[in-house]
Amino acid sequence: MQLLFDNWREIPWKKIVFDDLILECSGIETYLKKHDLKYKEYKVFTNTQVKVKTMSKTLELMSELQSDDMQKRHWEELSNETMHDIKPEDPNFKFNDL
Repeated sequence: MQLLFDNWREIPWKKIVFDDLILECSGIETYLKKHDLKYKEYKVFTNTQVKVKTMSKTLELMSELQSDDMQKRHWEELSNETMHDIKPEDPNFKFNDL
């Protein structure tokens, strides 16, 4: 699962299909819920659940950023707030850059 998420982080921003990633993450959550009673006492299991839930929320928020409604001024505001130079139009801009 961590390898999967690491691979996602390297996807160029313009090529990310968030609906697909959200669906895949949802499938992982469903799988983990089926095994919750059996493995919930193991820290690695609960840590995995937390990572998957966090990624699900992150994907939903990031999908909003990819909307056509996001204008240059919105990205500039986000850059100012985070104190990072965010340039989604750059072909090298990736999921991980956020």
